[in-house]
Amino acid sequence: MHECFTRQHRLLGTAAAWVVFFLMIAYAVTLVLGMLSLSVRRMIRSVILISLCWKFSSF
Repeated sequence: MHECFTRQHRLLGTAAAWVVFFLMIAYAVTLVLGMLSLSVRRMIRSVILISLCWKFSSF
């Protein structure tokens, strides 16, 4: 280790690393939930459009 790094510097570096780690986990979870939300909306829209087309084509 470098001689100038005190215990406070190491603690600050460790705390910063944990904060970045948890922010990246939160970002990944938010990203996945957002993507799933978009997929569900598209799926629901597709089902509605297909059912409407099927309903009107059967007349």
